[in-house]
Amino acid sequence: MKDLIRSLACALLLALPAIASPVKLVVDFKDDVSEDDVKDTEREIGAALRLNSVMYRSTKITTAMVDSGSVAKIISEIEGDWDIQSVEVSQVYRAVSEGADFDIPNDPYLAKQAWHFDMINLPQAWRLGTGKGATVAVLDTGVTGPNSKYPQMPDLKNTCFVNGYDFAADTEDPYDVQSHGTHVASTIAESTNNSLGGVGIAFNACIMPVKVLSDEGMGDTADIAEGIRFAADNGAHVINMSLGGGGFSQVMQDAIAYAVEKNVLIFCAAGNAGRGTIEYPAGMEGCLAVSAVGPDRKLAPYSSYGKDPKGEKGLFIAAPGGNKQDFGEDGGVWQSTVNPEDSNEWGMFSYQGTSMATPMAAGSAALLVSILGPGTDREDVMTYMTSTADNVDSHKYGAGVLNLGAAAQAASGDGSSKLSIVWAVALFILVAIFVAGKKVFG
Repeated sequence: MKDLIRSLACALLLALPAIASPVKLVVDFKDDVSEDDVKDTEREIGAALRLNSVMYRSTKITTAMVDSGSVAKIISEIEGDWDIQSVEVSQVYRAVSEGADFDIPNDPYLAKQAWHFDMINLPQAWRLGTGKGATVAVLDTGVTGPNSKYPQMPDLKNTCFVNGYDFAADTEDPYDVQSHGTHVASTIAESTNNSLGGVGIAFNACIMPVKVLSDEGMGDTADIAEGIRFAADNGAHVINMSLGGGGFSQVMQDAIAYAVEKNVLIFCAAGNAGRGTIEYPAGMEGCLAVSAVGPDRKLAPYSSYGKDPKGEKGLFIAAPGGNKQDFGEDGGVWQSTVNPEDSNEWGMFSYQGTSMATPMAAGSAALLVSILGPGTDREDVMTYMTSTADNVDSHKYGAGVLNLGAAAQAASGDGSSKLSIVWAVALFILVAIFVAGKKVFG
């Protein structure tokens, strides 16, 4: 009997990877397929078919998660159906970009940025990706880019820009004279290893400057909502909204839902009121709320935390935002930006706020997109960020403090890491079977 138990255990162990590893099946229907035909196929394969994107009307491409052990059987059963053009297992493609071609960048202000970038293990992440292929929309006070009426900041000249818009003034030049938006953009993609200024997290990503706040730093619901939709419609993979203070807005919530449906990651500042309630829009469904920590990895005194005013939605993650109250100027987040006193000049400035923590998360997401590929599901990026965060036992930090280095490592070794988990589970079951057999049979 013991031999039988051992044999069964080994068989189970060998079978587990197939059982525990669902795969994505791509089903491409013919253009004239009906909803009833799609539902018939769902019943046939025993799994729900998801419209791959808003392009379904023209592509008729759907996906389904199915058990890996049944893939061959499913394909053989449905690939001959008259309404199916093709069916296959989804494959993963990586961005062509590799890691950084330097060990330590030569930017002179890197030392001042060390505390916050070391905290998220940025140098480790750079070995695996640099943001190439990802686009981040910065919804803020603007970012002075190419072809602006103001000189482009020198340390953004090597940064990729795509066309944006100024919704505050209804112009095509989303310039920044206030400095907030440029500081945020620099955290995400400041030109790096160019012997100038500081560094950016995903320095090979593209910035889409979307000005939704005026030169005084104020913006209204309609402008922000349209800015979100503009970003989603024009290829943004990530949206950064370092803004807040207003109440709930259904118009904005609808715009956020629209962007989420288009697979866009939206990072929002939790707020600087130091309360146990996160502000809107961070508290809206679809926004990934970010709280701020200082150099000591503790929640900054100003950072809001907890859940939204309705008590339904909590923080996503915490990231370095600075704490100048306890650590002085060096305790802030240092980035290049426009001089708020003279928009023709620029410099390195130390700012603090959940506004600074949010682009830490947004830039990290862009770097992960460059590793996984621009078509990656937003949920996968979110999972890598939360599952690798440095856990802190408090609702003040969401999933924990951002650890981009660990997230990038996990993303780059996706298949092997999942398989390791499967085998760990298999080993646990195997041991349990042996223990149970020993108790029963002596």
